[in-house]
Amino acid sequence: MIEIKYNPHVRRLRVYGHAGSGDYGKDIVCAAVSALVLTLAQALTEITSDADVDISEGYADILCTRDSAIIDFLFATIAGGLRSVAETNAEYVNFIDVAG
Repeated sequence: MIEIKYNPHVRRLRVYGHAGSGDYGKDIVCAAVSALVLTLAQALTEITSDADVDISEGYADILCTRDSAIIDFLFATIAGGLRSVAETNAEYVNFIDVAG
């Protein structure tokens, strides 16, 4: 199972685990989560040097200390996509909004 923890107050997204909804390399749930997480990481590293991005196999930790409406929008948009993936694939993805 993939676990996603999102905290908009500190602009942090942590993702770990594997969906296991399909064979390795053909897991569409994992692909959806990966695409969204990598999009956030790429966007942040292009617009600010205040992003700390740590991504490895089955793990991502993205934190941004810069206070910006655009960065808040990026996090909220990606979190919305991840929340949707979790809602439609609850047996494979757990989304936790740690801010409440």
